[in-house]
Amino acid sequence: MLKEIPSGLDESRCEHCRALRHDTNVLVLQRLGELGTISAMNLSLAMMSVIFLGCAVVSLILNSFDNDCYPCDDAATSPAVFHRLEFGATFAFAVVTTLALIFSPERRFSSPLLLRFLVLVNVSATWVAAVLVFISLEKFETVAHELEYVNEFTMACVDLLIVLDVLVLGGRWRVYQVSVSVLACAVPVVNLTLYNAHVFHVVPAGERIAHYFEFTFNIVSSAISFWLCIDSMLLANKLKIDIMLAPPELTVVIDELSRRSVHDHGDRSPRWGPTGPAHENQHQHSHGVYLPPHVPY
Repeated sequence: MLKEIPSGLDESRCEHCRALRHDTNVLVLQRLGELGTISAMNLSLAMMSVIFLGCAVVSLILNSFDNDCYPCDDAATSPAVFHRLEFGATFAFAVVTTLALIFSPERRFSSPLLLRFLVLVNVSATWVAAVLVFISLEKFETVAHELEYVNEFTMACVDLLIVLDVLVLGGRWRVYQVSVSVLACAVPVVNLTLYNAHVFHVVPAGERIAHYFEFTFNIVSSAISFWLCIDSMLLANKLKIDIMLAPPELTVVIDELSRRSVHDHGDRSPRWGPTGPAHENQHQHSHGVYLPPHVPY
């Protein structure tokens, strides 16, 4: 039995007050289930990004203590525990970033080959460094740090891809965006310089200073990843609502160009999704519902 809508409630703004679109197309149902999975996955990845941000904050606090003299009173933890937290969290975050890019529903990066290369290097480098530290910190600490700081270049590039894809800015904001990107790419250079100055006894406190830069960079990276995941979750939910609440006179069409469009029976141009002559000329659909399987990028 239908319940009466409370007075004063705007029915057009209430998603739960409108009837769902009835459709028996199996591909439509598959698409709805897929969007639900994408939404849930991005929510989980957003929570993991927040956890990594917390790990970076904890590492910053631990770095303020003189842990090299452990177990003295000035140390908060042993160097082994400190570095295992550092490298283990970095590897876990590399996996989170990779999954965030894969399960982003409507992202189209300009160079998929470059994206594959960055993901491959990012995950493999962080995994190798973490394993070496867990095996023997005394023997592999220098090699692991060098590998980690070199890999920060790929992390900066991945963050740049995310920011450029999610934000579309122009004018002076574009200049600010490029400036922040250059600054992010400069952090690995500073870390490598400081750490090698510590290794060659030029700057005795170089490792601790490099850690401050590293953990600050990790906080920014985790915030960008959290932003992407929440944005992807909201987008997946919106796409799901667009399909479920589409009026009966509209036909839901998802194709290789836009992957999200709603057409009526006489209009060939999309109501949602990319617009412009190039897309309008290629959007030629029948009145049936056609949804090819979604392949996340």
